[in-house]
Amino acid sequence: MELSLNDTINAQINTELWSSYLFLSMSINAESKGYKGIANWFFAQHQKESADAKKLIDHMNAIDSKIYLYPIEAVPCEWDSLLDMFAHKLDHDQKVSRLLHVTTSMAEDIDDSASIEFLTKFAREQLRVAATSRELYEAFEAAGCDSEAISLLDKRLGECNFS
Repeated sequence: MELSLNDTINAQINTELWSSYLFLSMSINAESKGYKGIANWFFAQHQKESADAKKLIDHMNAIDSKIYLYPIEAVPCEWDSLLDMFAHKLDHDQKVSRLLHVTTSMAEDIDDSASIEFLTKFAREQLRVAATSRELYEAFEAAGCDSEAISLLDKRLGECNFS
């Protein structure tokens, strides 16, 4: 069965909502370990993903497409370390980038100019998100077990402005 652009964008909505749950879980996990800055940063990621799902829904409504809200699978709630958590985020963001590339290509194949413009902008933003995830992963990798370096990263993430 061949998927339509409508099916693929609906799947992307589900992916954004799942991502929102994942980052909420990461926020909760970081908070439980005393990393308030990291928890705050992941909570902001949770809110961003919810907002991204809404943008996709708004786009679907604007092009008069049917929206399906599929069940959201359970997300992990434990990571062995902060490095594992940021590795998981990086891996996830790279997968989402690839999915958006496929979805954008589908819009191009059927010459859906409204979706091409919307999805291209969306995909560019996702690439920036993945680049930030890589930088954070590398920072936590460099920090290793150095509690002072981890505290500094926690503090810096807590100072991020999310408006």
